[in-house]
This record gives sequence, structure tokens and C-alpha cells, in this order.
Amino acid sequence: MVKDNIKALYFVDCLTAKAGDRTYPYGKCTYYALPYPIDPTIGEHDYRKCDSCKNTHKTIVELLKKKVKKFPNCCEAHKKLLSLKDFHKADFKDAAKQCADKVIFTYQHIINKQSSPIWQIEISEYIDKAIESFGQFPDGYGIPFLFDNYISYVRQLINDNEGVKPEVKDYVIKKFDDLFLKKEEKDPIADLCKIYDDWLNIIPFNLPFLRSVRDDFRNRSPLMVRVDKNSNNTHQQRLISNEQLLDLLNNITKNLLIKVGEKIVELQDEEINSFYKDFIGQELLFNNKLLDKKYNEYPYTLFIKKWMENQENYFNKINKLNEIRIINTEDTYPNDSYKESLQRINDFKRYIECNDVGILIDPHRKEPCLQKLFKLIWRKTGFDFNAEVNNGRGPLDFKVSKGNADKTIIEFKLASNSKLKQNLQNQVDVYKKANNTNKSITVLFFFNEKERNKLERVLRELQIKKQENIEIIDCTKQKPSASNVKG
Repeated sequence: MVKDNIKALYFVDCLTAKAGDRTYPYGKCTYYALPYPIDPTIGEHDYRKCDSCKNTHKTIVELLKKKVKKFPNCCEAHKKLLSLKDFHKADFKDAAKQCADKVIFTYQHIINKQSSPIWQIEISEYIDKAIESFGQFPDGYGIPFLFDNYISYVRQLINDNEGVKPEVKDYVIKKFDDLFLKKEEKDPIADLCKIYDDWLNIIPFNLPFLRSVRDDFRNRSPLMVRVDKNSNNTHQQRLISNEQLLDLLNNITKNLLIKVGEKIVELQDEEINSFYKDFIGQELLFNNKLLDKKYNEYPYTLFIKKWMENQENYFNKINKLNEIRIINTEDTYPNDSYKESLQRINDFKRYIECNDVGILIDPHRKEPCLQKLFKLIWRKTGFDFNAEVNNGRGPLDFKVSKGNADKTIIEFKLASNSKLKQNLQNQVDVYKKANNTNKSITVLFFFNEKERNKLERVLRELQIKKQENIEIIDCTKQKPSASNVKG
């Protein structure tokens, strides 16, 4: 009967949507379908034996007869129907009674099914059937006639009936609210393609770890069809929803993340692997678990944003870690630990300040993260490079040496350290004596404007701001763009 009620199809536009390397041309059509009656379901409550239902039905019919009489001149949108050759007002002569029937039938169905173990499915499917029975007008010609009255009357009846369970009322009202929201949805094909394209742009398929699967995903279609089987054994095909595509991409991404982690381990690069496990893999695991817990709490659009941010953050870090992995770090000054240390510290400074390597710094574990990052810069060297060396006067951050005659101490300090001034005055001298060397470099890090100001004040007071062996690294996230930097 649903097929029989369609009177005409109207071609609206020829559109295209792009996802990856594929372009999807498609036509957008709208249709004109007539309303038709539906049958009631049988249950304990019988509207035919209920005086309240019979009186309500009669009242609704009388009220809607006035609207039928005015139709289609009841509003500007419906008035446009007069321009369609397929429109005949006589097709709507029974609209008032049909709408009243659907209101009472739906109300009765909700009452009878609210205690069923699958009440959500049975109530939802019947409402869907009732809504479909109102027919359809072409885009721009208004909502189906009396559709809004149907929803209004059903809502009123279940709200006024104390015998309807609160959770059932909430479910039905939310379903009705969602129906009106769906009327304002964007083009579903374009939406699906955009979500998939955004996902493709986040995943760095140029990485050696993922290059082999790049073409497969860039040519894969997000326009999948799902088949729904209703309780009456009818099947309905429709595009998967945005939520379902996101779930699918979430699962795909998790598998890709596992592959990336496995490939990093396969590199057999101890320092890279150690940094990944300690600061990237753990953060990703935590963020994904947190996001999964909040899946049902977030509005859908906010969940997409949060999920995309999480994956983008992860792959940005993997990209930066990969850049460090392939950096040529051979010694520039193979016979001078002090000069070589200065050179590598300057490289480290450039990577953080200019190459966005700072995104790898864990905001909750800044110092250990900076130290591990710095060790990556020394992966290819002829010097003995040791971290957390303890020669009896406490652990120092790094010692770079080549034999007993050539040693340089490197100490990291955060500007946020409450004992910064005291440490700068005393600590490095203690380390130098303990390690029998006069060569030392102190590297200072700040992460915001307040820390910058504190650091500059301390250096002025100690009169060491311009010393060669004092290096300052700016770890603030917001750097001025190159076009805005004045010489």
C-alpha cells in the first residue's frame, strides 16, 4: 500500500559528493504521496469500548474538519500544492477521520505495549508506520497534512494519562522531537562523505606503517546500506546513519592504531619504542577509554568533534615521532662534548619551537617527557650519553663524555620549579665538582607567559641571562606565525 500511494516523483537537482579519491554523482528527488488509513492493533485496551477514546475521537474529527475545509489555503506552503497537476483536494476528503483514527490507534497501542519486554521496538515501529501513512509533499510544499496535529494530540493524550509509564512518555516525546529535527537534516549522502573525508584527512596514510592500506581506504565507499527487518517481517533499506559510520570508523581506527604500535615496536629502535609506550600509547589508551565511557553522554555532533580531536592528536604525535626517527643525528663536533652538546641542544630548541615537536610533551609529566625526547636527539652519537647519572651528590640529568678528559654536564630545569633560583645558584657547580669537569650547560623551559616572566626575572637577578651555557626553550603552544614575526 505504501508504494501505491506515491503519485509523482519530482527531480530536484544533480549533486556530487567526494570522499577520498571517489566522487559520487547522484540525483536528489522528492515525491508526492497520498495519505492512507492504518489498522489498529489488538490488546487489553479497546478504544471501541472506551467512552473516553470515543469522545476524544469525535472531538478531534470535529476540530480537524475546519482545517480540512481551509486546506490547501491554510498556509503559504500548502497553497503551492494548487500548482501541481497531481494535486486534487478530493484525495484528502477523509483526512480528519484518518488522522483521528491514527491518534487513537497510536494511543491505544502505547497503552497496550508499554509492559512488553520489547516495548521500545513495538511502539517505535507502529509510530513509524503511522507517520508514513500521512504521505509526503514535495520539498517546499509543507509538511504532510495534519501530521503536526497527529503528534500534538498523541503527546497530549499520553501526558494526561497517569497510567502511562514515565519512561514510555519520555521515549515517545523524544521520538517526536527527533522527527522534527530530522526534517532539518542536511543531505545525508554529503554528510556521510564529509565524515569519511574528515577521517581520511586525519589518518596519516603517508606514514610507512600505513602506506600499504592507503589506496584501499581512499577508494572505499562510506555509502553503505543497512537492511532493517520490522516486526511485521517487512524489510526496509536505508543509508547507514552518521552514528553508525562513526562507530565503523572508530573500530577501523582502533585496528590501525594497533598496527601503528606494532610497527613502531618492529623498528627495533629502543628509544623511539620507549617514548611511544610511555607517552603516546598510554595517552591514547586513556583518551579512548574516557571517550567510550562518555559516548552516550555527549550529543552526537560533540562526540564526533571529540573523537576526531582524539585521533588527530594521536596521529599528529606519531608524525612528529616519525620525523625525529628519520633525523640525521651524526656528531657535528666528534671530539668536543661541550660543543656537540650545545649543537644538539640548539637542534632540540629548533624542533620544539619551530617544528611543533612540542606537541609530544606530556603536560602532566613535562620533565620526564622532555628528558626522553632529548635522548632521541642523541640516538646516533660517538659520545657516551648517559641519563640520570648519580655520582654521590644526587642524580644529574645528562652526562656527555668521551673518556675521562672530555665531559659535559647537561641539566634541565622547568621555570615552574619553586626552587629555580636556588638550583641555578648551586646545583650545577655541585655536579661539576662531583664529575670532575668545568663544562656544563643548563637548559631552561617555560610553558606560558607567567613562567617566561619569572624566568627572565631570575636570570636578571643572577646576572646569567647572556651566558653561553644557559639555553632557554619556549614550549608555549601558541607561537606567532612566520608572516607576523618582525625582524
